[in-house]
Formats: sequence, structure tokens, C-alpha cells
Amino acid sequence: MSRVGCGLALVALVFSGAIQAAIAAPHSWVALHPIAFVPALFVLSRLSGRRAFLAGWLFGAAANATIFVWIVHTVSTFTQLGAWLGVAILALFAAAHGLHAAVFAWGFARVRRAAGAAWPLAIAIWFTACEFLAPHFFPYRQGVVWYVEPRLSLATATIGISGLTWLVLYANTLLLAAIEAARYQQGFRTLAGNTIAFAIFLAGALGLAHLQEGRVAAAERAADPIRVALVQPGEDRPSHDRGDAAQRAANLAALAGEALTADPSIQAVVLPEKAIEFEPSREWNRPVRDLAAESGVEVWTGGAASDRSDPTRPRVYNAAFRIRPDGAESPRYDKNVLVPFGEAMPFGLALDGLASAIGRPSSRRATACRSTTHSARGSRS
Repeated sequence: MSRVGCGLALVALVFSGAIQAAIAAPHSWVALHPIAFVPALFVLSRLSGRRAFLAGWLFGAAANATIFVWIVHTVSTFTQLGAWLGVAILALFAAAHGLHAAVFAWGFARVRRAAGAAWPLAIAIWFTACEFLAPHFFPYRQGVVWYVEPRLSLATATIGISGLTWLVLYANTLLLAAIEAARYQQGFRTLAGNTIAFAIFLAGALGLAHLQEGRVAAAERAADPIRVALVQPGEDRPSHDRGDAAQRAANLAALAGEALTADPSIQAVVLPEKAIEFEPSREWNRPVRDLAAESGVEVWTGGAASDRSDPTRPRVYNAAFRIRPDGAESPRYDKNVLVPFGEAMPFGLALDGLASAIGRPSSRRATACRSTTHSARGSRS
């Protein structure tokens, strides 16, 4: 491959990776998704072995670096590392998470040869398998971005997020097959067969989504409506001073009070993640706790939850609380997927020294997650 060819290949790989940031939230340009992988797939289809592995790694790293660029802000805001070390952590994160794309690229040629005429279908399955089986610090699947299109995303009730990932990759491999058929003037019959197969699978997914949408609509019609006020104070940094924490709780209650005055039909006030410092029962959170009883509304708020049941290993949970109109609290919910380096240190004891250096809790005194689920009535199991 010439230098110009190598340069164009690198651009194609980085483009297919970086464009994922536009497809992911908050931009959600999902219309690009069925074609975004084509430049990278075109390059990978001409490589094998170590070159394919490295090319796939570059593609995967570029995707993760742009999708998770917010890690830099998280690290610089909530630790003592600063922005430059935040960039270094992002680079390590992107390199680690890009490995599954490297494995996918390494196996591309083998899977294509083995699948024969059905290679577009097989390559899509291979990518989905690599994505699904890869370990993740912060789970992300390609199919998740389609939440903005319920006409398709509701199919996940049956086929899961990975089913949407597979459909997206199938669309991309089908377009690559069309490009190759036009370029070499052969393979049109195979292309037609794959196109029909894709159309059948897509129609099936749309049909499943339509059925699920009907079920959701029926459930909504049968449910009692509830009017909710969302309160977003715009504060970013946590406070560890009781006076500041009390002032924050008072501000939140005042903002909620303004909403309730403007619309007395409001039945629930929703506050953000970690809106208050620790549990609503703490004295400095009294304004938020009293808001429910005084206004006759439910208050749903985020906050930390301290667990000292094991004196040798105190735990702090990123939790959600529900305060009922009578002032009583429902069983809390604890966050299950934590942001690495921002909320928890990966690898536990192995990084205790780094945890202390960046001002994060060590694994012995860590922000934690607990596997809990809630029923429709709000009970934890």
C-alpha cells in the first residue's frame, strides 16, 4: 500500500471511529449509523493478521475516545488530577475498550472466508459477539443509541440491545457488499439475497417494536397519570461542608416550591443524581425532607448512602431516594454501574495507591454499587 493509500486508510479508520460521537447522545444522529462503519470496513476487508488487528484497534480507540470524552471533565472536576491526566486516563480507557474492535478486525478475513456468500450477515454477527463478550469499565453497545427511535428501539424488549447492534452492522456490511459489487461488476445475485434477508430481519424488528409500542400504550392508558416537576439547580461540584449542604437543600426546596406554586397539580418533585449530601434523614437535608409532607407531594432525589455495617470496610453508595407525602421513605435504590475513576476505582486493591493520589476513595472505603431491583411498587429485592 502506498503512503497516500496508508494515509487514506488511517483517515477512514479514525473517521468511522470518531463519527460515533455524533451518533451517540447527546447529538444522536442515528441516521449516520447504518453507513458510519463502511469506511473502516472497507479498509479492514483489505487487511489481515497483525495489520488488521492494529487497524481495528485504532478504529475502536478513536470511537471510545470520542464517545467517552466526558471522562476528562469528570476526572478534572471530581479529582485532583487535572485535565492533562484526565486526557491520559481517557487515552488508556479508549485503548483498553478498543481491543474488542481489534479482535473483530483480526477475525474479519477468516469469518468472511468461512461464511462465503453470507459474509455480510456473518461479519455483523462477529462484530456483535466481540462487542457483547468484551469486558467493559463502562458498558456501551452500539444498539443503545437507538433509544431516540422507539419505532425500532422497542424491539429490544425481545432482541436486546445486541440485536440492534447486529442490525446496524448488517446494514453497513450490506452497503460494503454493494460497493464491492459495483466496483468489480460481480456478486449482484449474492447482494440481492443478502438484501432480502436484511429486509426480512428489519421488518421483523420493526414488527416487534410495533407490538411492544402497543403494549406500552395500553399500559399507559390503564395507568393513573402523574404530573412531575423536574428541578435542576445547575450545580456541579459536591460539597462536604454541612453549612453548604444545608444551603443546597434549602435552594432545592425553594426551587421546587416555585414550581409547586406555579402548578398546584404537581404530584412529584424529581431532583438530580447526588442532589443532596447523603440521606434525606440527615439534619442538613431537612428542607428537602419536609417538602414532601408540607406540600403533599412525593420527592425523588439522588444522594449518597453510608453503610457502616462492616466497621473495617465502610461503604458509600450513589443512591436514589423516594420520600412519600407522609414523609416516610421507600427502600432506596443503589446505582449499579459506576463511572471508573469518577465514582469508583477499577481493579480494587491494585489501585489503592492511585486512589489516594487522586483523592478518590480506595477499595476499602469506596463508592459502591449494589445489585438491587425495584418492583412497580418501589420495593427492593
